[in-house]
Amino acid sequence: MFPIAALLVAVLGFASAQGWTQIPRSLLQVSGNLNYLWGVDHDMAVFMCERPCTRNWKVIPGYLVQLDADDQYVWGVNMDDEIFFRPVDGTGHWTKVLGHLIHVSTSGHGYIWGTNRNHNTFKCKKPCSGDWVKVDGHLKQVDGGDREVCGINEQNTIFCRPVDGSGTWRHVSDGFTYVTASGSYDIFAVGTNNAVFSCKKPCIGHEWNQLGHNQLTRLVQCDATINALFGVDSSESTWRKDIAL
Repeated sequence: MFPIAALLVAVLGFASAQGWTQIPRSLLQVSGNLNYLWGVDHDMAVFMCERPCTRNWKVIPGYLVQLDADDQYVWGVNMDDEIFFRPVDGTGHWTKVLGHLIHVSTSGHGYIWGTNRNHNTFKCKKPCSGDWVKVDGHLKQVDGGDREVCGINEQNTIFCRPVDGSGTWRHVSDGFTYVTASGSYDIFAVGTNNAVFSCKKPCIGHEWNQLGHNQLTRLVQCDATINALFGVDSSESTWRKDIAL
């Protein structure tokens, strides 16, 4: 047992040195705000905890494949592409919204964004009751920020545009599989090699910096809040990296 314990200490100590802290919950996807963290696992079960999430997870009724949290609500989609939302503190119940999406983002200032199975992109002004407006562009994943919404297409290219949908899509960078624009000062993205990168907003000039250089910082999905970056890796382990304000 001693060699195994020593190995665990060494590994976890190295992860801590890189600024990442493991959160005790296996998840496929995670999203949070300043006070709460939400996630779904491989059984589509939904979980919520009050940060800093020290094993105080609550099981929330319902089954989702993807979700996203803002300051007031958490939105999600199920395996039938149906859309739901509820208070982010876990109270109340799920409310169904008209429309069908495979990915939804509620973190954008003033707008909900989403994509469907044909990778069509939509926006809906908050509070959204299903009045979706189609926006040009074909994206497989989107994430809203305070000023811009960013998304990734099938060619793993990041594009951004004003969060209200005005203007046009601005090419940002290639070679990424997931992007989150909801941090205060940075855009974060997962590369095709699962390494995690950050870029100062508005991210012009492709000045990306890799966060850590070891296997413990290889993620498949991430979500930024104003003071932390959360993510999950291919082993369904959940991680947090604090962000300086």
